[in-house]
Amino acid sequence: MTLSLDLNFFTDRDTHDGLVPSELDTTAGLVVHLDQFDVAVIAENDRPVDRGGLRQSYVSALATWHFDLHRMVARGQGRAPW
Repeated sequence: MTLSLDLNFFTDRDTHDGLVPSELDTTAGLVVHLDQFDVAVIAENDRPVDRGGLRQSYVSALATWHFDLHRMVARGQGRAPW
């Protein structure tokens, strides 16, 4: 199992106050590893930190299958994995 957390600050290029953060993006993810498969759930939230305004959030899920086609063919399993 893998847990990840990513925090990013952005600055507003139109400000003349220097490098003052204007937006915070937060991303958290959880990945479960099951033999040749991984299942991930990731959530992201984007919000302004220097003023009110729009916020956006989303959640996504991803399933992946890991296989080595070259090794399968070398073993004589000439069929495609699907």
